[in-house]
Amino acid sequence: MPLYDYQCPACGAFEAYAAMGARERPRPCPRCAQLSPRIPSGAHLARADLAPLAREERCRHEPIARTHKTPTPRAGAARGRPWMLGH
Repeated sequence: MPLYDYQCPACGAFEAYAAMGARERPRPCPRCAQLSPRIPSGAHLARADLAPLAREERCRHEPIARTHKTPTPRAGAARGRPWMLGH
């Protein structure tokens, strides 16, 4: 479940886990139990693992590397439709 920020009128800001479908419902304050509305906030990147973000940023402008070569036809090999020989 995602972590959201809420603002209690008496105690101030606090964080609470909530299902995405229930994120707009007021949550009880952990100190005074008063229902508190959600406040808009940015992503909690301070707690996130930033290694995948750094890898994506590093690779954003690099060309795609090919790991295999396309086979080239052998010399004298039939080209086109081999089942139509003699037509």
